[in-house]
Amino acid sequence: MGYHKREIVRGVYGEVSKIFEEVEEFRDSLAQGNPVMALVELSDLLGAVEGWLEQYHPNVSLNELCKMKDATKRAFQDGTRKSDPPPIAQPPPATPVHPKDRYCLDPGCYYERGHAGRCSDDSGHM
Repeated sequence: MGYHKREIVRGVYGEVSKIFEEVEEFRDSLAQGNPVMALVELSDLLGAVEGWLEQYHPNVSLNELCKMKDATKRAFQDGTRKSDPPPIAQPPPATPVHPKDRYCLDPGCYYERGHAGRCSDDSGHM
């Protein structure tokens, strides 16, 4: 396995598979607690991105991607973009049921509706 502690699928230079390979190698180097290897893998990742650009976007360079990266960074710094995840939506509160709609309609019966016919059939059981 060489430098890495786990099996990593090899990618093809110029294809997205190579980018995935380098990301996995970066993650593995972090898991090993090896910051120097992690930096090498980041360098390899840049090379994989550059190869993909050459293959699929030959008129775009890493420098142009860095310009976009800088614009995004500015947007986060000035507050235009937020990095905080949106709050998790809470379910709406349960609709309250009025007691007269909850219990059996038979006079003197205190069971909830649908109590399987303990009262007369015309009591409004569900």
